[in-house]
Amino acid sequence: MTRADRGRPNRRRRTVLTLAALVTVVAGTASGCVTMPKEKTGAAPAWAPISAEDTLSVVRKYDRLEAKARRTRDADLLRSVESGPLLRSGQGGMRVAHGFDPEGRSVLTSPSRSGTVVHLPKFSGYPVWFLAVSTTRQAAGQPTGKGAGKGTDQGTGKGTGQAADQGDRKVVDMMTRPTAGSAWKAAQSVVLDEGARLPALAERGGAPVVLPAADAGTLVRPADKTASAYALLLTNGPKAPQAWAFAPHPQTQRAQQAAVQKGRSPAFVYRHRYEVTSVRALATADGGALELFTMNEIENYQARGSAPLKFDRANPVAAYTGYRIGRTLVRTTWVWQVVAHVPAKGKSDGKVHLLGVDRGLASVQTR
Repeated sequence: MTRADRGRPNRRRRTVLTLAALVTVVAGTASGCVTMPKEKTGAAPAWAPISAEDTLSVVRKYDRLEAKARRTRDADLLRSVESGPLLRSGQGGMRVAHGFDPEGRSVLTSPSRSGTVVHLPKFSGYPVWFLAVSTTRQAAGQPTGKGAGKGTDQGTGKGTGQAADQGDRKVVDMMTRPTAGSAWKAAQSVVLDEGARLPALAERGGAPVVLPAADAGTLVRPADKTASAYALLLTNGPKAPQAWAFAPHPQTQRAQQAAVQKGRSPAFVYRHRYEVTSVRALATADGGALELFTMNEIENYQARGSAPLKFDRANPVAAYTGYRIGRTLVRTTWVWQVVAHVPAKGKSDGKVHLLGVDRGLASVQTR
């Protein structure tokens, strides 16, 4: 074999390798992008799940259809723009409103949003979400669509059906999308307390930073532990070991006082518990976190003896059930939605401050 003959296989091999490399590049270009294997990069690159302009369209659509759903008491329409705990609370509120006003003489209203500012994090996969902070005008004596939130006297259990405050307030909406093909829906919506101010958010690469629920970082405690501590505080009362961690809040005090009053009833045995259902958090510029979480409050009323349980006609539970009387057991589920500022270690007063709390009746079971 000549030297020239010995070189031919090498040229063929180089040609084959060159063509193979070219095919690989073309295939990657045709698919729209060239990605590194996950084991080499460690994670998929983060991306924004929606454009900033389209987020405002999502919020405007929600504002319009949610208002129409409450005005017309259309539970199916509400389902098209809400999900999760917020939907259960909203549908429960509609049922309570129908119980109090079956002829529909009063119109249920909802926050009217303006001046919306969107906080859009980046994600590496679904589910995804963003926050929308808007200004809303709360009129004195305005009927509420939830029927049993801030307008409920938790000490007596009587639902006023009226908003207690007035003036410009902030409403925080969390819009979620579980999969790429699903619609954006609101999963949490809370009107903040009068005078409450949201902390400035930290940013990385021009986007707010999502904090893992179980990661404490610089926080006094992780987001999930904050939510569970608040649940224990509501369950065990103001002397609970968790009480030191939270600044006083009217809704906390009302819930605790109501539990004490119900526990003293000679007509029934009262038990209640709280379970955390969702937790999300964004880093704040002061090293803390803006936390949004939801809880189920489950109440059990067990009659003492054989006499059936009775509820006052002004009670949301009675309105929900059409004023029916339970036999011996009534179980209610209330949805709590909370917006809170969790401080960093050694910052501020070291306490978690609740910025807005909403409580709505979701379901009633009788037996």
